Amino acid sequence: MMWHRQSTSGMKLVDHRRRHVKTVKAVLMIGLVPGTQMMTRSASSLLLPEIQRHFAVSDTQIGHLQGTFDLFLASFLALPCAFFVDRYGSRCVLKNLILIWVISHLSCGLSASFSQFCFFKIIIAATEIGMVPVIYAMTPQYAGAINLMLTNAAVGALITLSYGAGYYFSGALFTVATLFAPARSDGLWRGVEAVSALLGLLLLLAVIVLPRPGIVSTGVRLTRRFIPGCTMRRDLKRRFLTLALLAGPNAFAAQGTLSMMTLALHRRFELDLSSLGHHLGAMSWLIGFLGFPVAAAVDSVARHVFRADIRLEIMLICLTMALPFIGAASIVSNAHLDIAMVGAFLFFSGVANVPIPTVIQEVTPTSLHGRVFAIWSLFMSAFGALGAVTMGVISDRFLSGKLLLSISILATSALALVVGPMALYLLFGKTRVTASLTSYEQ
Repeated sequence: MMWHRQSTSGMKLVDHRRRHVKTVKAVLMIGLVPGTQMMTRSASSLLLPEIQRHFAVSDTQIGHLQGTFDLFLASFLALPCAFFVDRYGSRCVLKNLILIWVISHLSCGLSASFSQFCFFKIIIAATEIGMVPVIYAMTPQYAGAINLMLTNAAVGALITLSYGAGYYFSGALFTVATLFAPARSDGLWRGVEAVSALLGLLLLLAVIVLPRPGIVSTGVRLTRRFIPGCTMRRDLKRRFLTLALLAGPNAFAAQGTLSMMTLALHRRFELDLSSLGHHLGAMSWLIGFLGFPVAAAVDSVARHVFRADIRLEIMLICLTMALPFIGAASIVSNAHLDIAMVGAFLFFSGVANVPIPTVIQEVTPTSLHGRVFAIWSLFMSAFGALGAVTMGVISDRFLSGKLLLSISILATSALALVVGPMALYLLFGKTRVTASLTSYEQ
């Protein structure tokens, strides 16, 4: 009998370890594809000054490229991906998106005009945004409700680290790109598009050849199929509205800054592109290594120690801490200190976004995850596109090309308009919502 008990406990330990190994494999598989896409995106963004010179376009047109075309229109094109995910499965959609991404990068590298360049960039961005419902439809399959926040944070950290790698190792990527680029001086960005397509082919091969990781079953029901009672439905709508009011202005400020900061920093300080890439890469790595683990740890402590869901409060605190850094970015005259200010702003705004996928996954049925995340991506992209375009227009028409000043003014204004009112609401208007959610979860 003693031997039987020891054997049973040993089998449970082995099974527990196997589950953890499968979860790690799943996280790597889920994070590998969008991570590679973000790596090529960050490296390509360093070439915006060269692209602007080659096509002889203004800050407003670059703002439209990075905002209206690259985010907003691409989000509309990505909406069907959500329905395909819910109907045909994530793996099938994943392979097709990678294939379209590869073809679009090759076509983009052969563009003869700015309109052609923008068209293929829209397709590339649509496939990248289409990955969002694929990713977040897959994560609940590999992690139970207990590990869901941690799994989402790990996937987000992998993507952010890959984004930083694209910046940091941009010099090596540009060296490889010269092998594919034409001999004339404007060929570097064309070579980067060719290297991106090659990386996409390797990803497609990996997804086809590698076996599907086993799904981790925890026996925990992840979804709430129907929300009982009008009061609960109203409270959840209020929860989503609060989340949207916090995340929208943050997307306006953060995504707009991400889209335009390379051009702004290069113009103000005349930094070498490789040097700028090293600084921005180190900044992204800091966000990936510290931001996501901090957010996951704070969420875990709050749930186990305080027995409360304070994810919205975490978002508000992070946005409040981000305000002074982006406000001071246009005042600082030292390049390294300015990059540090922008990095601190992106760090806190990035941490504020960490709880969002988990909040959405916990209150929506599994069968609707793809569609809900596609609509959410469209909402976030609309704010991000508006931020990038507005920053470019204000720089061109009112600030004589002072793009960094435009970024600082608009990002600070967007966050300041939402932080005060939302603080009052979360302090005095959330008591009944929290109580209702707690009673429902029990």
